[in-house]
Amino acid sequence: MTIKKIEVKSLKVYESMSEETNCFNCDIYINGKKTIYVKNQGQGGDNDYCVLLDINMHDYLSQVNKFIYSSFSEIKKEIDNEDYLEEDFCLELFIDKAINEYFAKKDLKSFERKLKREFIIHHDLNECDKSYTYWSLKKQTYDKIKDYVLKNNEKYPNPIFINELPLEQAFKKLH
Repeated sequence: MTIKKIEVKSLKVYESMSEETNCFNCDIYINGKKTIYVKNQGQGGDNDYCVLLDINMHDYLSQVNKFIYSSFSEIKKEIDNEDYLEEDFCLELFIDKAINEYFAKKDLKSFERKLKREFIIHHDLNECDKSYTYWSLKKQTYDKIKDYVLKNNEKYPNPIFINELPLEQAFKKLH
């Protein structure tokens, strides 16, 4: 079987059950077909793999790891740069990347909700001090707070209105 495409689908992360590792389960699709079920109970153990095809599991996982190693340069680089990692960790790293993306999306959504509730500016009080100021949008409108900041240039020098930046840029600026 020639592998051309691999995807993580149906990823569920159970944060409340995660202790030493992430507790999760997911399906791995190869060439558009669900072929591997993966889970981790979040207690520090290895991932459990279940190949859903009637073939040798060890050989199939080896083929999947080789495909990932040759197809994803960031994973190949991580494997090559770490003495303790071997090519058979590729699928694990591929899944870890998907979990990290899950958390990044979750954090970004949370930040987006925060921007709807708060007015945030970044300002320079001096060259060494970069400060952020937050206002609740429950009591004042966005425009009134912005006018106040612009009129008080000494108190809020060089303001950058975080709410007006593209979402990902605003998130990076605050994190």
